[in-house]
Amino acid sequence: MLLVKKAVRLLMLLNLMSYISNFAFAFIYSYNKVGVQRNVILEVGWVLSPFVFLIATSFILATDYKEEYKAFKTEAIIDWFIRVASCCVVFQEFNFKFLSSGFIIQQVIVASLLIINIYLEFKMYKKAKEHIPNKKVNIEIEKISEEEKHNIREMGKATTLGMISFFVFAGLGMGSMKTDINYKSPDLFMMLVMFVSIYAFIWFLIANYRKCYLFYLDKTLAKRIFVRDALYASLGYTIVFVSAFGFFGIGMLESSVTFIGILLLYPTIRTDRKMGLRYTKVKGILGENFYLYFNCKEKNL
Repeated sequence: MLLVKKAVRLLMLLNLMSYISNFAFAFIYSYNKVGVQRNVILEVGWVLSPFVFLIATSFILATDYKEEYKAFKTEAIIDWFIRVASCCVVFQEFNFKFLSSGFIIQQVIVASLLIINIYLEFKMYKKAKEHIPNKKVNIEIEKISEEEKHNIREMGKATTLGMISFFVFAGLGMGSMKTDINYKSPDLFMMLVMFVSIYAFIWFLIANYRKCYLFYLDKTLAKRIFVRDALYASLGYTIVFVSAFGFFGIGMLESSVTFIGILLLYPTIRTDRKMGLRYTKVKGILGENFYLYFNCKEKNL
């Protein structure tokens, strides 16, 4: 269980980094809100950070890939959702002044969530040390078709494209709308933000279409997965877009609605994760023959 203990320690580190980022954002944003808003790159990067940390820490939920993680599956799920809650508390639209009562209450809530996360992760680490894995005597190597072997190059491209398109969409598509459209900016700049956001969304859909058709040999399955993910992502983007114009007001309702819109990206995240796991598995099965198949003549979409 050495690898599992290392995985839990990595989770602890990423969790701590996530909270440090959240505390730093809350502190600087409440102390100098205007300064943060003027630096668009910094603000978008900070708004994007919860996505990065939530995705990075979701590896512990991959019980379909790592059977050993099932020993603390319940704690891992609760731990992840508490981390989601902490990000919502920090990154909701607020006007707290530094050291105001609202700011102090926010910090107490976030610190309490951090303590719960730490408790759960130490509990997971303890289970990882005590758990004895089931030894499988006869482990059969999965057989893969020649078509899938020859498709390994496209699978790699699809996996990379999926990750890049997601972060571009989260940052420029949803992130830019959330951070800039609500503020009293010049009309020309607001139009530019809207253009970048809509363009990022359209490119995201095109990239996901290509991703699915590159990865899956069954084009009917590729179409079905693309349509499903696109519908959820479009609904989520529409919610965030409408929310950015103050349709849901400013406060907990607006934050909750925006959070629901962001959660609708989960099908895309799940697809990207499955693609990544499958690509890694096929690559492992190919072994020394990986580069032989990878360097085969590239197929046209």
